[in-house]
Formats: sequence, C-alpha cells, structure tokens
Amino acid sequence: MKKIFSLLTVAVLTVMINACSLESDLYNSLDAQKYPTADDEFQTVIGNAYRGLLLYYDREIYMPLNASTDEFTAPTRGGGAWFDNGRWIYLANHTWNATAPDLNDTWDWCYTGIATCNNTLSILNASQTQVAGKESALAELRGLRAFFYYLLCDNFGNVPIKTETTATGDVAQSSRTEVFNFIESELKAIIPVLKPTNHPQTYSKFTRETAQTLLAKLYLNAQVYTGTARWSDVLTQCDAVIASGKFALNKNYFADFSPDNRANGSYIENIFVIPYDKTDYRYDDFTGMSPNLFTMHPGLKDKYGLSESPWNGFSAIADFYNSFDDRDIRKQGWIAGPQYDASGQPIIYNGKPLILNANWTSLQQADDNDGARMVKFGMQSGNKYRLQDNNFPVLRYADVLMMRGEAAFRSGNISGALTNFNAVRARAGLPAYTTATLTLDEILAERGREFYFENWRRNDLVRFDKFGNGTWRFKTVKDKKRDLYPIPDQQLSKNPLLKQNPGY
Repeated sequence: MKKIFSLLTVAVLTVMINACSLESDLYNSLDAQKYPTADDEFQTVIGNAYRGLLLYYDREIYMPLNASTDEFTAPTRGGGAWFDNGRWIYLANHTWNATAPDLNDTWDWCYTGIATCNNTLSILNASQTQVAGKESALAELRGLRAFFYYLLCDNFGNVPIKTETTATGDVAQSSRTEVFNFIESELKAIIPVLKPTNHPQTYSKFTRETAQTLLAKLYLNAQVYTGTARWSDVLTQCDAVIASGKFALNKNYFADFSPDNRANGSYIENIFVIPYDKTDYRYDDFTGMSPNLFTMHPGLKDKYGLSESPWNGFSAIADFYNSFDDRDIRKQGWIAGPQYDASGQPIIYNGKPLILNANWTSLQQADDNDGARMVKFGMQSGNKYRLQDNNFPVLRYADVLMMRGEAAFRSGNISGALTNFNAVRARAGLPAYTTATLTLDEILAERGREFYFENWRRNDLVRFDKFGNGTWRFKTVKDKKRDLYPIPDQQLSKNPLLKQNPGY
C-alpha cells in the first residue's frame, strides 16, 4: 500500500496547483504514507490530470488553432512585432503544413494529458482496495482522457488510441470513426458513475453533466467525424443536462467570464471550467489567465490598472466584429474606436489620441492601433500580478441550449429550435428569431457571437462546411482538406506506424 502510493506521489503529485479559492480544496497535499481512502484524497491524487488543462487557453489549443478562423488573428505590426516566423500569417491564410510547430505542440499537449490520465489510472487500478471515492475518481480520469481524445479527433482525425492497458512502444493510428467510437463508449460508460454537479463543490470538476455535454458535442459533429448524423442523440444528451435542473443562463452574460469567480455565480451557467490563478506564474507555464496581455493595446495599461504593458497582439477580424448588432450586449466584449481614460479624457499614445481601428485591412503591415480588442474576459483592474483570476469556460449551458436548438432545426423541429435560440437571444438584448429569420447560416453566425474567444469557432465552421471551403478576409487558400490538420512531421518521424492525413 505504501509503495503504491509512493509511486503515485512521484508520478502524479510532482507539481501541484493552488487554484482559485473556489477550487483550492481539490489540489491540497496528501500524506504520502497513505493510499487514498476517501473522496477528498482521491481528488488530490487526480489533481495533476486537471492541471494539464491549464495550457488549453494560452498555448496549445486556443490561441494557435483559433487564429485560423474568421474570428481573430495577430497581425504583424510595426517593426515586425508578432511576426513570429510567420506563424499567425500561415494560420490566417490557411497555408500551414506538417512542419508547423503549433500543430506539434497541440499534439504533444493532448498526449501528455492522456499519459497523465493513463499513468494515474494504472497506479490506482493496481490496488484491489475498494474505498469510497475510488470509482468516481477513476471515472473523472477517463472523462478527462476522453476530452483530450475529443480534441485530437476534432483537429487531427486519425490518431493512435492509448489507454492504461496499451503496451509500450509505437501504436498505429485508429480511424477517425474508431476514435469517435472510443470517446462515445468511454463517456457512456462513466456517466452513471460520475458525480452529478453539486454547486459550488463540483465547480471545475468533470461531473455527470460535463460528460453529457461533451457527448452532445461529439454527436453534434458526428457527421463530420463518421459520415453519419446523430441529431437525435444530441437532443437526448442536451435534454439530460437540462432535466438535471443544475444550470441556467446567467442573467449577466459577462459574469461568466469575470475574474470574481465566486461572487458572480458563474457556476450557474458554466458546466466545465479551467481554473486559473493569477498568483502562480512561471514564464513557460501560464497558470493565470492572460487576455490582458495578449490582446490589449499598451496605451490601455493605465486605464485598466495593469501591472505591465500589454503585448498588443490578437485583434478581431473586421467582418467578424461588424457582424454584431449594436444592440447586442455581447458586442460590449470588444473595444474599438476612440479610447478614454477613467476620467473621460482621450488617451494619448505616442503623441496622438488612441483610436482602435476596427476596420483594419492588412495582416502583414498592420498599425499598432489596428483591430478591435477583446475585453469579454473582464480586466482585473488594479491587479499587481501580470495575469488574472478569470476561469475559462470550456462548456456552458448556453451551448447546451444552442446545440439542442441546432439539432432540433436540422431535424425539422423549427418551433423547438426557436425556443432554444431565443432564450439566448433574449439575454443578448436582441429580438427573437422567427421561422423566417432562423436559418443555418444564422445559426452559425449566432454561435460566433455567443462563443467568441471560447475555442469553438473552428469546430463550428467545419460542421457548417465553412472552414476549409469558406472564404473570409486574409484567408488565401480554399481547400476542404484543411478541415483536418496534418499529422505533425515530428510525430511521423518518431512513430513509423503513423500515416499522413490525405492531401498533405
């Protein structure tokens, strides 16, 4: 028993996270002399698997892959700032190839998360001891592993499946359909075992409703992944989440993204979040939220009380920003035009008033003030740390309603679709859709306005056949093969059993 837990401590608890106060109890240290015998101890054991999610927003999934959509990008500004060896240009242009480092980083990050889950599952399963909390902890690990495989299936398609029982050595790819089936079977198996959501104790944990929502996501794109639509299954999983009675739309849209994670009741809408902590920062390992650094203009440092000058990077593509109705509350998550300080005076930067140009037109020679900037994840004014405490919502109740609405629409139930979409529209302060105004194109556009900067835009564009085949400002290549990213060259070199995706 002591030996097992000693191995577990080395393998899993090498680095622990002190998350925001709402989640900190999930990651406290354990007495290394004891095998976990209670639920709270199991939560500590699996904490490192959760910790692996922290780079989801800043590095390995969010920033690189979403910069290939019509939503936002990082233009090259004066002096070559943000050129970064052309990484943002080839993503925006859809001219990437298998040598792109961002793609290899994404692949490595997903499989690192999978390895952590597998190692922990293997060690916990090595003991035949049946104690309180073990079964649900194992289910959480399988759920997290399924989430990593979902990202691999969505981005790369044909990938190796590795579990805690897989033999060491190179593993051949499974087809995308086989990966889909694996994810589906894992989620269906753990749903009865997972704990139901219990606010706020389960906030940021992989609960029963998390698994049901992720399964709905999987079914939503089933036609892309397998060639067979599964709209009725989307409805079934969304209905289960709705019937739980645990979630509702937050009356204040921006409360879901605020740095104040407890007072605003964001757990009412947020089904699964990644908890960030502004106080735990190392240069190569972001554990705080950083939209303040990546998106903001340096001239806004004093207005928002930021501890360092922002990096002046990501900006909304003009057509996406202009797709928001001025009445849409969600548009307030962007700032553009003349900028003023807290006293109402124009902000002067480099000797002239700061005016953010929403209608910028050059990706490779942009001015430093080009592009509307995202403030949806509220700025933590007066924060002495460089990063922030905002949590990142991976799955929200609004998405359950909109997935259900889309599945109903595609199944011919227009009245049901209107009910779901209009609940979200009402919160945004917009008039209700009618049978004449709700179309597939409008559904895609509305998802963009609701979920911008939440990592779902590429997923949505692919489902609507508007990613590889789509056209928008800065995108120079129209090619459906780009609905999938290539298997990175680095992985092909390491594993001779891998084969490249078609067309690359």
